[in-house]
Amino acid sequence: MPNLTQNFNFKKPLQTENYDIDVQNSNWDKVDAVIPLSNMARQAIINGNFDVWQRGTTFTNPANLQYTADRYMWASVPDGGTNPILVHSRLTLASGEIPNSYFGYRINSNGSGSSYGASSLHWFSQPIEFGTRYLCGNGKKVTVSLWARSDIPGKKLGFWLRQTYGTGGAVSASEVINGASWTLGSVWAKYSFTFSTNTLASKVFSSVNNDMLEVAIAYQWGTAFASRVGTSTPETFVGAGNIDIAQVQLCAGDVALPFQPRSFAEELQLCQRYYERYDGVAASTRLNLPAAVAYDSNTFRTSMLFRVPKRVAPTMTQGGVFRFIPSGIGTNIHFFETTPFGTGIGASTSGATVGNSTVIQSNDTGGWIAADAEL
Repeated sequence: MPNLTQNFNFKKPLQTENYDIDVQNSNWDKVDAVIPLSNMARQAIINGNFDVWQRGTTFTNPANLQYTADRYMWASVPDGGTNPILVHSRLTLASGEIPNSYFGYRINSNGSGSSYGASSLHWFSQPIEFGTRYLCGNGKKVTVSLWARSDIPGKKLGFWLRQTYGTGGAVSASEVINGASWTLGSVWAKYSFTFSTNTLASKVFSSVNNDMLEVAIAYQWGTAFASRVGTSTPETFVGAGNIDIAQVQLCAGDVALPFQPRSFAEELQLCQRYYERYDGVAASTRLNLPAAVAYDSNTFRTSMLFRVPKRVAPTMTQGGVFRFIPSGIGTNIHFFETTPFGTGIGASTSGATVGNSTVIQSNDTGGWIAADAEL
């Protein structure tokens, strides 16, 4: 019977025992289970388990470069072709269907699409902040993995990477690193590919610190982009049905490590560095802003601190209808002096007395505010 170490209960064979490979593997499994996911080399993808959906959980025909699930962007370039109706949504998995996952990402297509040009391309991607500087370089490899399935017979899916050095000034040009593609089956299977990244020698990075490594999952491609996914054959959406993915991961090295979920609280906080939304969706959950003070006769002002500091000063947007309380009079809001840490909010009025206070609230039909600092 082996001895056990004090902290992690690793098995240590006795001096009289041969070292059993099963014991060794058991010890490695324990090491893997405690390696922190905060380490980018272990998992560089944020929201790889599709737990966080601040923008909504269903998107019909999302626009080119539109974000859907947190940290994931959809790109659509039909190049003269016609897309089918594409509905992107959060997929709830059957209990135990994929260990350590509850959600996935589904694209439902009502057909194959038609007349796609040679430069057509549809992909789903995540830009990994500082991924180029920390994960790439001469001799360095990264491995992308995910689970996928499709009930569309013959449907293919592919991976590729884009190594970028940022924007602004005379930075080095971005570099595409070609990957591979697979024909999906109707049952879940894990797919992975190891990429050799490009050297960083003599490369010029942006002074605004926005280099990134983009992980791209291709759903459709024309002949001009087929080489990005390791083929020479173009791909459409093939037919009506579902294309499902789950557990997206990128880790350093040439092994697709076992997927380790983060806590929801940690995943949400990571997502909110790039995007944060405040919702008042109904009468029972109105959005109440901090108390506002009359700045002049035409404006009330308040401020909002973000839950998580942003990557950069974000772009602020709002929707729905807002009003003053207790009067119930409607108002239009705007933003000023936005920083990575918070924003000022102004609300239009008339005849206000400077120094008087009020509350700005979304009305019963809902209102929202969003801070967007995506790459």
